[in-house]
Amino acid sequence: MPTACCGGGAVRDTQAQPNIYSVPVGCDFTVAFLDGLRDRFQGEPPEAMARVEIFAGSQNGASRIREILESGPAALLPRIRLLDDLADDPLVPGVTPKRDPGLERTLALRRLVAALLEREPDLAPVSAAFELAASLEGLVAEFHDEGIGLERVLDLEVEDQSGHWQRSLKFLRILYSVFEAGGQPDRRSRVRAAVEALDGHWRSQPPGHPVIVAGSTGTSRSMMLFMRAVASLPRGAVVLPGVDAEMPADVWPSLHDGECDEHPQAAVHRFCAAAGVSALDLPPWSGLEPACPARNRLVSLALRPAPVTDRWMSEGPGLLTEIAAAAAGMSLILAPGVREEANAVAVAMREAIETGSRAALVTQDRELARRVDAALRRWSIEPDNRIGEPLQQTPAGVFLRLVLDVLQPQFAPQAFVALLKHPLTNSANRKQHLRHTASLERHLRAECGPAVDSGLVQNWAHGRDGERAAWGARLAELLAGAPEPGGRPLADWLRGHVRLANALVAWQGVESGPFASDAEVSGPLWEGMAGSDLGRMFDDLAAHAAAAGEVDIRDYRAMLRSLMQTSRAYGQTTPRPDAAIWGGHQARVRSTDLVVIGGLNEGTWPGSLTPDAWLNRAMRRRLGLGPPERRHGLAAHDFQQAAGSAKVVLSRSLRRDDAPAVESRWLTRILNLMRGLGAEGGEAVDSMTARGDRWLDLARSLERPKETVARAGRPAPAPPPASRPERLSVTQIRTLIRDPYAIYARHVLKLRRLDPVGREPDALARGIAIHGILERFVAEIAAGRAAPSAESFLALAEAELLSRVPWPMVRRFWLARLRRAADWIVEGESERSRAGTSVGAECGGSLSVGTGGFTLTARADRIDRDDAGRLLIYDYKSGKPPTAKVIKSFDKQLQLEAAMAARGGFEGIPAAPVGRLQYIGLGSEKIEDIRVGDGLFSDVLQELEALLAAYSDPRQGYCARARMQRTGDVSDYDQLSRFGEWDVTDAPERRILS
Repeated sequence: MPTACCGGGAVRDTQAQPNIYSVPVGCDFTVAFLDGLRDRFQGEPPEAMARVEIFAGSQNGASRIREILESGPAALLPRIRLLDDLADDPLVPGVTPKRDPGLERTLALRRLVAALLEREPDLAPVSAAFELAASLEGLVAEFHDEGIGLERVLDLEVEDQSGHWQRSLKFLRILYSVFEAGGQPDRRSRVRAAVEALDGHWRSQPPGHPVIVAGSTGTSRSMMLFMRAVASLPRGAVVLPGVDAEMPADVWPSLHDGECDEHPQAAVHRFCAAAGVSALDLPPWSGLEPACPARNRLVSLALRPAPVTDRWMSEGPGLLTEIAAAAAGMSLILAPGVREEANAVAVAMREAIETGSRAALVTQDRELARRVDAALRRWSIEPDNRIGEPLQQTPAGVFLRLVLDVLQPQFAPQAFVALLKHPLTNSANRKQHLRHTASLERHLRAECGPAVDSGLVQNWAHGRDGERAAWGARLAELLAGAPEPGGRPLADWLRGHVRLANALVAWQGVESGPFASDAEVSGPLWEGMAGSDLGRMFDDLAAHAAAAGEVDIRDYRAMLRSLMQTSRAYGQTTPRPDAAIWGGHQARVRSTDLVVIGGLNEGTWPGSLTPDAWLNRAMRRRLGLGPPERRHGLAAHDFQQAAGSAKVVLSRSLRRDDAPAVESRWLTRILNLMRGLGAEGGEAVDSMTARGDRWLDLARSLERPKETVARAGRPAPAPPPASRPERLSVTQIRTLIRDPYAIYARHVLKLRRLDPVGREPDALARGIAIHGILERFVAEIAAGRAAPSAESFLALAEAELLSRVPWPMVRRFWLARLRRAADWIVEGESERSRAGTSVGAECGGSLSVGTGGFTLTARADRIDRDDAGRLLIYDYKSGKPPTAKVIKSFDKQLQLEAAMAARGGFEGIPAAPVGRLQYIGLGSEKIEDIRVGDGLFSDVLQELEALLAAYSDPRQGYCARARMQRTGDVSDYDQLSRFGEWDVTDAPERRILS
């Protein structure tokens, strides 16, 4: 582009080559662009620069250009714009600024999709309506960007054997009715129309001021059309970023026809081909040279298109003379996991910062970015985090999601306790608030079922006094007035949500319920960057709430979480200028002294290709839409640009999510090429790895304790006899045999396992429910109120589960399992009824054992008496009964109960001989009989007395996990015994306690 095209008034011949320029890989694009722009305006008056109109490729690019210009020297600034600005530019011929329907249309589309899903629930759940609407809007945006009418989709002829296309058409017809049949055009379609209008207008009346497109490769069709129009202007210019000047001329054609869309230069080639120029013939925009030309040649060869990868054999030897120079500024971190990778990256960045350099992490891995951010903050280094985090993961976002969980009459106790403990709840009086919260939590753990409501909190408050009672009453007041299940206008949900959130933060009452009047998005919750973004989101929703119609709590929750997940929040304070975390698109227009390219694993960078939910590859090709692989091409271009920096660290984790991770294809190519160059290449890779290992070692040293603490031994504490338990149940005798330490912890230390917040549908709950069913069934049969049939058993079981089991899905599952075993259970109960008459169910008893005053207790599931006066003792197991081998050595429960019964140990049941002992496995449909013979009960009592005598010895320790049934069995006191520091093969370490 001649200097006159920017600064002077000369007019270029419109038939000449378009004004397209390049900035090579490895250059800071924005610096190179502004250097070239300033060179072209040397000697021009100051106002000449103000006439320049620059269209940046992205918002990030525009910000970077403005940032450098504003840093000095003082000058009039050019006009910096984005392509989207044309949609509302009144100076563009035929463009009338219009209000963008945006969220309002998404909500309206959601309502139509929800109506379809209600009519045809097999398509998708209604709660997915908002995400489906957003996905459809993304599809229509792509169509408008490509200049394709939606009617072409409806006219597609598709052989659909699975019916998927017919289901998709139902949604697409809704889309057509909203966007094409009289709907207001969206922003993408208005941008496309503006570009087409400008293209036609400029052909006859080109603008008199310079117009420049900087930093875009024309990946979207609208941008490509605009760039071609600008490149043809007499005073226009297009400046392409990251052009690979090292790729030979005969390789570029292999990128044609979409065969190599994953190549980093595919987008550059596609635009140049459309403009009728060759990428190799593009003149440089500025004289700025790449940071490391040798590495550019290495990476360029490594990333050659697949059809010409054989060029490694012919061109590779030419790199031997400069392989050391190419690798000198590169390091390689191969970390065992993501945590280790993040720590090593943070150490590398800190080292660069302390030597006066600037450092940046470039990654697509958000987890890695969060970990590196946190690691740097340990040293008071707050990086410029341009990746940010989803709004729903910010403190304010988490709080609003927790508030949403209690915006209903009943809610889960886990979410309720988490809300009370959130730092924003009652933020002005946290110390007292946390004390009261701990007291309420203990009550919930001991007494609460799977759901909480305001009445439960009110009842708890009535049993307290003073400040705690007032606190509980206020909390119950805040929770009261939640709406009943069903649909409500979206505005009501927003109002109630905001009012309740504000009230919980300020700990002030909600007058007349949370839906009584409007709520203000103001206060501590809505402060800071994340709070402001959330406030704008709520205001936007409230402004367009009428378009959504009525929604229920599930729809509202899904809608909010989708919006909060797709919006991102950034740092709230001024970050350091020498530390940054960028995404790949930020690295396109920025550079720094040290660039760490992190998360180089397949599925992360490049990311996994998400298939189009509506159109398959063949349909997209027939419609003229680009393939999904183009996203990989853009990511590869970002990688190549970052890899060209002066100092580069390539980083990956060998494992992720407890599974081996697959190395990124780009890293694989570079390392394979280098190793294939012989000893010189292998040594270069080894040197890179050694530099990375050094940072890994430094990171490990930071976590290594200064003092080595010896591993704990296997405990076997021996408390004094006076402290040892004098009363145990028959089931705890089994624990004393298998895990004596648990008896010590519970009865000597008086430590009990903390109940979970909210009841869980675990094995204990199932056992209690099934025991209750059988107890009632036996009683109903004995009283003649029920027939011994599967039908009556299942009817009673369903009624009992309905009253005892508050989880609907679990209830149905347990009932289904009982239905499968019903015939076997009824047949067994009939046989047991014929064998004897029930004399006790869930009956308690006790027996004094030995001479030391020890008491054995029990609660028998069922005791019958036969015609001969003998007692029949049964024990129901919801799963499998213990085997004969286990019964002989460990599980003495029934034998001990028999010994107690034979001596009159059970209340209301006189002493009598025992005729039967039986374990009944309801889940396995198996019965385990215990032999009843002369002397059996005396023997088991003698064994118990011997066991108790052994533990009355002051030197006898309570060994941890002495005889566990399985290695994987968990004890409630494993953490207390520090299991894991010792193994079951370790000898017990007895410790005499006084």
